[in-house]
Amino acid sequence: FRRIKRDLGDEADNVVFLLISVDGERDTPEFIDRYLQRYDPEFIGMSGTDDVLQAIQGDYSLVYERRETAGSEAGYLIDHTASKFLIDREGRLARVYSFIADPSRIAADIRDQL
Repeated sequence: FRRIKRDLGDEADNVVFLLISVDGERDTPEFIDRYLQRYDPEFIGMSGTDDVLQAIQGDYSLVYERRETAGSEAGYLIDHTASKFLIDREGRLARVYSFIADPSRIAADIRDQL
């Protein structure tokens, strides 16, 4: 996201960068805020309960599953979708990117939306 924002230059002022955690139990608002501060203080972080996440699951092909891990200090792991989503100004899904998608390609697509 930092690279995308840098590629957009001044146009980035018209974009909201949002991270949504699927582990609301551990990823408290304070934890997410500290995490994102390492990257950019303007990035927004959210986490949700299963009820909230299930409501958007179908819209974004979101997949996540909690796996208990016996003997682990963490207690459980979360397997989850690692995609990036481009949402248009009307809140509609415009494009889905893989985790390794080229940031300059994403920036170009965002420019097309602006």
